[in-house]
Amino acid sequence: MIVTCENCTSPYDLPPGQEGKLGCPVCKHINTPMAVKLEDTRPQTEVEIEVQDHPIKTMLYYPDANRKDDPITAIQRALQGKQKNLPQGHKISLRILEGDQPNSHFFLSKTETVVGRDNRCDIVLRDAEVSARHCGIVVFESVAVLKDLGSTNGTVLNGYLIKEDLLKDGDKIQVGGTTLQFCIKPK
Repeated sequence: MIVTCENCTSPYDLPPGQEGKLGCPVCKHINTPMAVKLEDTRPQTEVEIEVQDHPIKTMLYYPDANRKDDPITAIQRALQGKQKNLPQGHKISLRILEGDQPNSHFFLSKTETVVGRDNRCDIVLRDAEVSARHCGIVVFESVAVLKDLGSTNGTVLNGYLIKEDLLKDGDKIQVGGTTLQFCIKPK
């Protein structure tokens, strides 16, 4: 069936049973399935179709939040001409809001930081729902990018399941049962 990506609005073919699993081929965003009311699934009669003024909806699920700019294009624009480097005069940290280690702060001291359950990760979380190498944060001067590293349960940024997206101060990242807050503050 043809669906429209709730992130970049590109139409694509989604095989049956892959709702919430298969991402958009353009921006890799995975539409999040939402409950459908039984009365919304009843077939329309020919009379209803003829008097319909609004366009026919092609998406299976509709997002609660506002549409975002295409994240891949936005990332490319934001990173243009920048090198991997920590910003001068600022400190970057992740704070655990919910999970096994609430109110813990982890300061990012490298341009690439890996979050996961494995002891070799830069930030180790004791959460059974977090993958060994769950996600990574890459800092390019004043721009930070969050990347899912092929985790089993996915990485959620401010309520959106993402593969890669830009981070800003105050963003909430959910990995497994742990919620982290990204913070960038002047020193």
